Amino acid sequence: MGEPVDRPETNRPAGSPVVTFRDRHHETAPDDSSSELELFQTARRLIQALERCSARIRSHDGLTLPQMICLRVVVADGSVTATALARRARMSASTIVGLLDELETRGFVRRDRDTRDRRLINVTATDSGKAAVKQNAPGLEREMTELLRRLPQTERAAIRQSLLRLTAHIDSIELQRQ
Repeated sequence: MGEPVDRPETNRPAGSPVVTFRDRHHETAPDDSSSELELFQTARRLIQALERCSARIRSHDGLTLPQMICLRVVVADGSVTATALARRARMSASTIVGLLDELETRGFVRRDRDTRDRRLINVTATDSGKAAVKQNAPGLEREMTELLRRLPQTERAAIRQSLLRLTAHIDSIELQRQ
């Protein structure tokens, strides 16, 4: 083999040392397929973390993470149309309708016709909805903020940009399939 050098590995615990080997002249580098595999594995770990976060929120108020995201937007905006909510929550209009149905049934939001334009339906949070956000948001935000603060600002910006580009590509692929 050779002497150890630093290189990312796919299935190592967070914070553990990263080691690979090089021969006398070249470091062993992952080929494109192992880099893609590493990306898929990392994405899966992120999805699992979000599912755990969603489970913690659900155990408290019975809300899913998407429901909490919608509710947080409604609380922050005061009153919002379903179309604006879909845009701000970055979800499809059909997804928003289902989430709002459940949130309204459970008493977290109210839907009312706009007084100036009867075609529009305004969504507002009830006192129960505001309380649910107030109870859940600090823990969720604190947890995510702490994780992100551990990274340098340039790394946070790079992650944000990469995730935005990746989701834009996924969205365009989904649109092509429709």
